[in-house]
Amino acid sequence: MFFIGKHVAAYEEFYRKLGVSLGTSVSHYNAGYKELGKIDKDVYRISESKIGIEPELLEKPSGELT
Repeated sequence: MFFIGKHVAAYEEFYRKLGVSLGTSVSHYNAGYKELGKIDKDVYRISESKIGIEPELLEKPSGELT
């Protein structure tokens, strides 16, 4: 019976560590997803703002070397 208890304790420890790892992974995933939401808001604000920057039209080169 002693050996079974030892193996059950080891099994329980592996699952405890797995639970901690999964919890950490979920926390990292949620933090990353939150940051992605912030980026989305920033891009939306930039695209909606009227900064006043217009693209500059360029003239075609004349083909002459200077």
